[in-house]
Amino acid sequence: QIIDDAWNLASAGETSIETALSTLEYLDQEEDYVPWASAEKQLNDLMTRMSTTSGYGALQRFIRDKTSSLFTRLGFDDNTNSTAQESFLRSAAVSLACKSGLD
Repeated sequence: QIIDDAWNLASAGETSIETALSTLEYLDQEEDYVPWASAEKQLNDLMTRMSTTSGYGALQRFIRDKTSSLFTRLGFDDNTNSTAQESFLRSAAVSLACKSGLD
């Protein structure tokens, strides 16, 4: 909820985008799906808005930094031993990692 609240405040001009981005600093340590779902939604929107700006590369690097360890741990392919949460989390990680150019 904090992620969505901060991003909504930033969209309304009530706080800075830097403050909204700071709510994502811990994501590389997060393994719960709910914060990742919020982050994925907000980052997809931000990537769309910034795609033609000079800051787009920095945004992609930020996303790669946040997703790389989770992507490495969960992998690309769903396996039969995965929990539903791991499957949803993998989907969010793969989506963001691919959109940010993670190899």
